[in-house]
Amino acid sequence: ADTWSHELQLITDLDGDFNYIGGLYYYNSKEKQQQTFIENNPELVANYTWLGNVLGGGLPTDPNGILYNGDAKLETTSYAVYGQMNWDWSASTVLTLGLRYSYDEKDAKDNTFLQWVRTEDPVSPTDSTVFRDDSKDWDKPTWRIGIDHFLSNDHFLYGVISSGYRSGGYNLLAPTTTSALDTVNPEELISYEIGYKGTLMDQRLNLTTALYYYDYEDLQVSNVQNINGAQVTTYENAADATAWGIENEVIALLTENLTFSATHSYNKTEYENYDSIDSTACSLGPLRVGDTAAPLCTDAQDLSGNQFPLSPEHKVSANLTYMWDLLSLDWSATVSYQYTGEQELTPFNNKLYDKLDSYDSWNAFLNMGSQDMTWEVQAFVYNISDDRQEIYRDRPNPASGLAASTLTDPRTYGVRLSYNF
Repeated sequence: ADTWSHELQLITDLDGDFNYIGGLYYYNSKEKQQQTFIENNPELVANYTWLGNVLGGGLPTDPNGILYNGDAKLETTSYAVYGQMNWDWSASTVLTLGLRYSYDEKDAKDNTFLQWVRTEDPVSPTDSTVFRDDSKDWDKPTWRIGIDHFLSNDHFLYGVISSGYRSGGYNLLAPTTTSALDTVNPEELISYEIGYKGTLMDQRLNLTTALYYYDYEDLQVSNVQNINGAQVTTYENAADATAWGIENEVIALLTENLTFSATHSYNKTEYENYDSIDSTACSLGPLRVGDTAAPLCTDAQDLSGNQFPLSPEHKVSANLTYMWDLLSLDWSATVSYQYTGEQELTPFNNKLYDKLDSYDSWNAFLNMGSQDMTWEVQAFVYNISDDRQEIYRDRPNPASGLAASTLTDPRTYGVRLSYNF
């Protein structure tokens, strides 16, 4: 992929009650992708060819053993113009109004070959290479309304309501027999957030908390579909979905040398209106029926109430740091802990395949540096317990029944040197 991104921004610092931010934005990317599956056993390739001729009357096969091949090109061009006004309504209250207009254009091309699958082209019915070309554009104005209020020098409240937008797109490399590219609609969002930031106990305790609610329309959801026997990652739209949660952070100076910090987030996600087909279910483990036309994998499921993929309800981190001076150097030692709650791996929330257990880790750091902050040496240990915990897992392969997992790194230790010129 080759990308260009340019932004021109003007920010004012005027003496009056009003200040402004304005900008122009441009983005362009050109992406290429190729994916190929090859059978390297020539005897098996010969059998494929024989079966294609006998059973299908000349179903297309490749003599070099290519079972599937697809390549795609996508060019994306985006433009935006935006402006924001900050109004000092009073000595303790600031109002913010913002507007943005976005325009996105995408030009997509792909071609795919899939063994034993004919196109719908009556001119060449034995040719299974499909060429597709399409372009679309989308545009949307979005807005932001915010208020900041200082209760005192030590306590601050804020509230924001804003809209968001993500352009539509294409599902490329799908081995379909039609010449039309499948598209996904733009995603729209209205977000609400209120928060508090403050310091207590003579600034020895800092607290931050934020409560948010996201209301999605046509949420873009990643899904794996079985298309003519090949599994392809695609995007589709959930008509309505919501997410809400709360994020908290605390920093406490326990003693003059000992600091404790921690974060916790609770995130509740839910599809409100979303139907989708679990086309891979017929080839999975206990649900295997051996018939890809069975209702199990052809009928749409009502996924209302299901949780978003990779959206754990709870995440926690905690750090304990001790600092001291020795030999005219600054020293610090930190022990940290991270926890991620259980989560779903697909929007279907299937308990047999889609549940990922919670995982955690302990890390430690020892820092030594000059008091003028010119240089610093850090010794570190990640994953002290050396537990290889699962942080992602694909669904089982329909042919082998095996599922590939991504694990945390093993215990890792080392030394870093930083120098500021």
